[in-house]
Amino acid sequence: MTYIAFLGGRTALAVAAMMSGAAFIISCAGTLEDKDQYLAGGDGPGGGNGQGNGAATSGGGDPTTTGSGDPTTTSSGDPTTTSGGDPPTTSASSGGGAGCAEAQALVMARCATSGCHDAESKQSGLSLAAGWETAVAAQNASAPCGGGPLLVPGDPDASLIYVKVTDDPTCNNRMPLGPMLNADEMKCLYDYIAALSP
Repeated sequence: MTYIAFLGGRTALAVAAMMSGAAFIISCAGTLEDKDQYLAGGDGPGGGNGQGNGAATSGGGDPTTTGSGDPTTTSSGDPTTTSGGDPPTTSASSGGGAGCAEAQALVMARCATSGCHDAESKQSGLSLAAGWETAVAAQNASAPCGGGPLLVPGDPDASLIYVKVTDDPTCNNRMPLGPMLNADEMKCLYDYIAALSP
């Protein structure tokens, strides 16, 4: 972190974004031991039901609670019981979805880069810099993509910000232009949007 203090402007932002990306890879909930189970939407350790209402811990192994009452495990692998409490909800304007909290940092690290969707470049008039989740909730896409909504809280498949990172986007090119999001990153973004309150 001391190194970042000596860097200026875009260089510091790029270094911070790379560090955030590394933190995302290290801290994303769940494990990859049964990744096929997660990708198929099944229940797995810390993975919930694939619909954004699961929960997991990533550290001390504390028990977790899911809204569905399904049993979960902690990152240490200890089975826990859960109560049937309500799943956490947030709105797009409050910033955090319960599905995958790392999604906000993921979008900033992979999309808000120099020449793309950073605060200065704003390709297609879109900034995905800090606070993007609030800004895009009321914004429609540019004309080449039909002017549809960029973010529809609770509906990833109707949210262009998700559709554009999938294997077959409905308009123009798949994003981001650099390395594409992998399946786990796409699922994280999907779960994040699905968990936002409409």
